[in-house]
This record gives sequence, structure tokens and C-alpha cells, in this order.
Amino acid sequence: MKYLTSESLHTTAGYNKILLKIFEITLCVAIVIWYSDYTYKRNNVWKDGVSIWSDAVNKSPSKARPHFALGTSYTEMGLYDKGISELKEVIGINPDYTLVYNNLGIAYAEKGMLDEAIAEYKKAIDVDPHDADAYNNLGIAYAEKGMLDEAIAEYKNAIALNPDFAIARSNLSITYNKKKMIKESVSEYKKALKLGLRVRPSS
Repeated sequence: MKYLTSESLHTTAGYNKILLKIFEITLCVAIVIWYSDYTYKRNNVWKDGVSIWSDAVNKSPSKARPHFALGTSYTEMGLYDKGISELKEVIGINPDYTLVYNNLGIAYAEKGMLDEAIAEYKKAIDVDPHDADAYNNLGIAYAEKGMLDEAIAEYKNAIALNPDFAIARSNLSITYNKKKMIKESVSEYKKALKLGLRVRPSS
């Protein structure tokens, strides 16, 4: 598959519109392929986790880790209410558990509760300012609320912490595209591809 270079975009306004549409289609196809593959793999991993960690919670109800793992397993399987319940148990046991706020934010975001998700991602960053995942997820929540400048700032924070964060660069590319910042969008998309964003070759 051939990708547009930033130099090729410095043309007439009409040609720019054509290139923009081609780029949007190419980018959307790439992202759908990437996330469908990723989702399939993670669900396979976590499906067995529910039975394992449910047993662990029953045996050690006062320990944070089994509740965290069970809540994460539920969330990965799409059982968001159960996931939220278990992750809140973690906070009750150990409010400083570093990963729980990010995963709780994901569960809220999947339910469409973006304000609650943003609050949890911010708590995750307060607990661990070096958590690149939390900045990326906060960026996604902002983008879904239409707060594109705020989203860009958070993706950049994630990339500053982890320059090889392909998904954050891909998300940044998409957000630049929504703002019609084509040169910047193409640049980040190409970097994401080099870092492992997989695109299935056309047959």
C-alpha cells in the first residue's frame, strides 16, 4: 500500500480535497484492522481470567490484586458494570493502587460516561504522572467529547513519556486529521506505521 507524503499535499485546493478523502479512507481502514486484531487477542486472554480471579476474590476478599484482576477481566469482556464494581472495591482497599484508576476510566468510557472516565484518568495521572496509557486514554475521552485541542495535548504528553507509543501517535494523527492539519496528521500516521501499526496488504 502506498502512503501520501507530506510534500504531496502542497498542491491546489481541489487536489487537497481529493488527497484528504483518500487519506481518511486509508487511515480508517488501517485503524479498524489494527483494533479488530487487538480486541480479539485480548478477549481470548481475559475470558479465562474471570473464573480464576473470581476464585481468588472468594479466597482473599480483602486483597486488592484479585479484585483488580477480576474487574479488569470483566471490563475486557464487556461486562462494564461488574468491572466497575470490582475496581471500586480495589480503591476501597488501597486508594494508592496505581493501575486501578486508568482501568476504571476505561470501563466508564466504554459505557459512554466520558466525564466520569476523564475524572478517573486524571486521578491515574495524579497517582502516577509517568503513566503514558492514562494520558493517551484521557486524550481519547477528550476527542470523543469534541475537545480536540485538549486531546492533542494529552496525546503529546503520552508520546513525550513513550516516544514509541504507536497507538498514541495514531490517535494524534486522527485528531490532527479532524482539525484539517493534514501535514501533521500524515507525519504522525507514518511514525505510527513504523512503530508497528499494522495494515493488512490489499489483495
